Amino acid sequence: MNNNDIELKNFINLPDTISLYSLFTPLLEKVIRENPNVHLGKRMGNFAIIYVNKDEALNIVDEINPSRFHLYPPVLTLLGTQDLDDAGITPVQNQPYLDLDGTDVILGFIDTGIDYTKEEFQYEDGTTRIKYLWDQTIDGIPPEGFFIGTEYTDDNINEALKSTEPFDIVPHQDTVRSWNFSCFCSRWT
Repeated sequence: MNNNDIELKNFINLPDTISLYSLFTPLLEKVIRENPNVHLGKRMGNFAIIYVNKDEALNIVDEINPSRFHLYPPVLTLLGTQDLDDAGITPVQNQPYLDLDGTDVILGFIDTGIDYTKEEFQYEDGTTRIKYLWDQTIDGIPPEGFFIGTEYTDDNINEALKSTEPFDIVPHQDTVRSWNFSCFCSRWT
């Protein structure tokens, strides 16, 4: 990890930092280069996640072009079923002619935690259904292109499941009271 990554990691964790999703343009690149309160987090093709000081966010958006930005909250919250209904997802999921049985589907979740030792997250042979687990509260090796947390793979989780002390190997736990947030992808076949 170089000094810029360390600086970005510290910047992301400041209480006044917010994230924006934007079209990546030469003007945005110039603003990032010239403003110490604007940091490039991850570039994905023509788009980028940038982190800015919330007091400067509106000025930066106005300077570049408001139509090129989407604002995301710094903390993700639980998803209720009303959001699924409002987005029109529930009727599609319940459509009997689409045969949506989930075969060969990989699901991604953002949640307050998961107990990866539960049978529901394991195949019949005791191996995990979870492909990746990203705990943003445990310092370690984050997913490629990100700067916080620790990513655990299915190999890590399977090693933990074979152990008599799984949480010594993959210490992530479902402890909602501590408000730890994690992402995980599960394979359902």
